[in-house]
Amino acid sequence: MRRFRPGRRLLIIILVPLLAVGATLWFFTHYERRTVEVHGRMSPAARRNPLLAAERFLAGIGMPVKSHRGRDLLVRLPQAGDALVVLHMSGNLSPSQVNTLYDWIGAGGHLVMAPGRYTDDDEEPDESGLLARVGVLLRHRATDNDCGCDGEKGAGDGKTEAPAGGDGKSAAEEEKAAQEGTVTAVLDGQPVTLAPNLSGFLDDTRGTASLAIADSRGRGAVLLQYRIGSGRLTVLNSMDIFTNSAIGDQDHAYLLAWLVAKNNRTWLLYSSNMESLLALLWRSQAPFLVALAATLLLALWAWQFRLGPLEEEDGRERQRNVLAHVDASGMYGWRIDRAASLLATNRNQVLRRWAARHTGRADGPVDAEEIASRTGLAREEVAMALFREVRGEQDLIAASHWLQQLENRTLSSRGGRERAAFNPHQTGTERTA
Repeated sequence: MRRFRPGRRLLIIILVPLLAVGATLWFFTHYERRTVEVHGRMSPAARRNPLLAAERFLAGIGMPVKSHRGRDLLVRLPQAGDALVVLHMSGNLSPSQVNTLYDWIGAGGHLVMAPGRYTDDDEEPDESGLLARVGVLLRHRATDNDCGCDGEKGAGDGKTEAPAGGDGKSAAEEEKAAQEGTVTAVLDGQPVTLAPNLSGFLDDTRGTASLAIADSRGRGAVLLQYRIGSGRLTVLNSMDIFTNSAIGDQDHAYLLAWLVAKNNRTWLLYSSNMESLLALLWRSQAPFLVALAATLLLALWAWQFRLGPLEEEDGRERQRNVLAHVDASGMYGWRIDRAASLLATNRNQVLRRWAARHTGRADGPVDAEEIASRTGLAREEVAMALFREVRGEQDLIAASHWLQQLENRTLSSRGGRERAAFNPHQTGTERTA
């Protein structure tokens, strides 16, 4: 066996750290750490909740926020001082619900919403809605092609020379179009750039808005804010800038955080539609639904087992004779207790007669040996007749036979009395001595 030399051990101790340091230096020399953004499919939670990105953004900067679905949040409003951001406001609120919502804003609440429909110039505005109380309307924006004539081209339909490209637009036109699609405002000294939907604009008919962000073309506004008591009502021409696909563009996330920064808690109502009846029952009566389903399953399982024989189709025309009835009654009695009670009654009757005949008492002692010696029967025959347990039909026939013999010999020893016919299928009260 070779011994490990100290010099070789020292060499290994020096080489192993050097190799480790060299491998580490080579790895960091040939590789670098980068952050790669990978775009994947939208998650089911994001498809279900269009304001999921807004919720996570507000939660990430430390603001209390919670998403909600259903109309009950508009019926049972949150505490005064909270902010309620409604993605799609339900247009069928009752006048009492509108009054409750207006009073909640006056008590310190903050409602952020967008009108549910456009109002044409020649249309009478809806005076029963919430926005009618502050005098704000959502109107269509006239495009360049709206010339008010048929068969003629508008100002934007003329042909212009442009360098060859995919869409026929020059770089200057694209930059101008991009600038016209954005809106710039200053909020608390901070410039904010937005890219709202410019297909419609807000019309402040009464001019009472405390804050207004006008669109890039100088007609109407994309955001209006009203002071109502201690609370605020913020109206946007579209809530799409706060959805998952647009909140990361421009300064939309900053605008949302600025709007709800002074509120205690933010509620994001991403759907104000009424839930289905099954969803309401499951949310409020889930234990009852589970118990009902279990009961139905047990009932279906129990119904697959029938009770009793099958009923014949012509049962009313079928006649049953007496022998069949007697045979069926006997089979039923045999299934119940295998004729044990009938045999026990007959045995007790014979034993009482035997005891009264030879001992003078009906409850006197009875000895199988004495019965066998007096009647001339074998001891096994007496035991079968009086004492042995019946386990089947053959045992019942044998016990009844020897019990009949014992009864006959007991009666014959009385001298002068009439013999009584012994029937093993009759009770003791039905037989006569």
